[in-house]
Amino acid sequence: MQKDNEEAYNYLMANIDDSTAIKSYLEKTISKGNEIDDVIAGGDTVLMIAARHTTNIEVLKVIASYYPSIHQLNRQNDMSALDYLSRREGTKEMTDFLIEESVKQELTKKANEAKESAVKTIFNAF
Repeated sequence: MQKDNEEAYNYLMANIDDSTAIKSYLEKTISKGNEIDDVIAGGDTVLMIAARHTTNIEVLKVIASYYPSIHQLNRQNDMSALDYLSRREGTKEMTDFLIEESVKQELTKKANEAKESAVKTIFNAF
């Protein structure tokens, strides 16, 4: 069982609408070797916490720039960031943004797989 990171959670909640503070948090977290998709509290990642609480789409844009797993589920409640957003009022713009980011991630992944396959084919020919 993963232990909640209360300090990180409290910082995120205190700064949940401040995209600069969230970027600073992410830079520090990643520089320590942690992952963007690490669970912080109650099974939630930083993206899930933002999806539950932020009113600032810029916060989601900052988090998305670190390529989080948008469809990752909180194993305690089987909800993703998109699920959290869908249960809130007035989040259409943020929901649309995350869906768009998800599509971009999938397209990038497919393009990279195709590129790797082509490179292997070329090298195997020699």
